[in-house]
Amino acid sequence: MNNRLLALILFVLCIGTSSAQLVLTEALPSRTIDFSNTMQNTVGWGPYTGVGFSPTTVAGRLNSNAWELKGWQNGDLAFGGAMSNPAHGRGAVTSAVITEGIYAYTDNPHTTANPAMLIQPADGNFSPGSITLRIRNNGTTNMTQLEVRYDLFVRNDEAASSSFNFSHSNDNTAFIDEPGLDYVSPDAPDAFQWTQVDVSPSRSIIITGINVLPGNFYYIRWSGDLVSGSGAQDEFGLDNIVVTGTYGPPAPEINVIGGGLTILSGDMSPRVADGTELANTFTGGSQTLKTFNIQNLGGAPLTVSNVTITGANPGDFQVFFSPPTLPPTGVIPEVVGSTISNRELTIRFSPLAAGTRSCIVNIESDDANEPV
Repeated sequence: MNNRLLALILFVLCIGTSSAQLVLTEALPSRTIDFSNTMQNTVGWGPYTGVGFSPTTVAGRLNSNAWELKGWQNGDLAFGGAMSNPAHGRGAVTSAVITEGIYAYTDNPHTTANPAMLIQPADGNFSPGSITLRIRNNGTTNMTQLEVRYDLFVRNDEAASSSFNFSHSNDNTAFIDEPGLDYVSPDAPDAFQWTQVDVSPSRSIIITGINVLPGNFYYIRWSGDLVSGSGAQDEFGLDNIVVTGTYGPPAPEINVIGGGLTILSGDMSPRVADGTELANTFTGGSQTLKTFNIQNLGGAPLTVSNVTITGANPGDFQVFFSPPTLPPTGVIPEVVGSTISNRELTIRFSPLAAGTRSCIVNIESDDANEPV
C-alpha cells in the first residue's frame, strides 16, 4: 500500500525575547510538555512537583508566563503572576486526593521524574474553571495551522459527573469550543482507579483557518465544570501535551489508514493489522474486499486524481466501489476543528493463480511533498 507520509512541522520551547511561553519557530518547531525535566524552562522547571507557578526560576514550579488559571477561590493566576498556595501548589501525591487544587501525580503510569498534572475540582475551584497555555510564534513567517494532542486521565471516585473540555483562541478572550474533544466523567463511581481516557493520545485536533503573525500568540484552554451531582468531584490528569505547527499557506496533507493504523508511503511490509496482508482466497471466482481510508490532514482541500495498481500481480487486484459510495478519487475537504474528512478506497482481490500474490497501490494527489 502506497500513500503519502504525514509530514509534521513541530514546535520547540525556547526562551522568547520578552517573556517565556511555548515558543515556536520554523527552524526548531517541536515540543512535548510531559512535566519531566525535559520540559523547557519556558513552561516550567521540571520535573514538576506541584509547588505552584512562578515567572522566575523556582525548581518544581511551572512558568506562569506560559500558564493562566481561572476559577479558583484563592485567586486567579494571570500570565506572569506568582501563586504557590494553597490550591495552586498542593505538592506531589501518589494516591487519591480530596482537597481541591493542582498537584503533581507520580503514581503508575507516572513517576517522580515524569509526573502528570492532577486537578482536583470542587465547588468554586475549577468548577467552573480553566487552565490556559499560551503559544508564541517566534518565527519569521505566519503560522497557519496547529495540531494539539494530549493524554487525559480520570479517577472516577465520586457520585458526581464533571467535564473536561478543550477550546482555543487568538486573543485569549473569545474562545472556540471543540465539542469533539469534550469529556464527561460518569455519574456513578467505579473501582477508584486512575485510568487513561481512550488510547494515547486521548484527544487530538488540527486547528486550521488561523493566521498567527510573527511575535503574536495563540491560546489553548482546558475547562472544567460540574455536570451533575453535588459534593466531592472526580480527579482529572493532563499529560503529554504535544503541539505541532505549520508555517506558510495552508496545504493539503494525505494520510492513508487501514485498520486504524497509518500506512506510510513506500511501506513494502504487508501486515494483517493494517489490512495490507489479506486472508487466503481461493482461485476460480472467489474474492476478498479490503477497505482503507484516504484522509486529508491539511488545512487546504486535497485532490486525489488517480489510483493505479502496479507490482508483481496487478491483474489480481482492482479498485472497487459501488454507488452510492463515492470513488476514491475526487476532492477531500480540509480539516475543520476535530473533523477529518476522508474517502474510502476498497481493493478487490480475485486471484488468478495459486501462491503468494502482491501488488502496489499508487495514490496520486496534489500533496506537494508526496504527489504519488
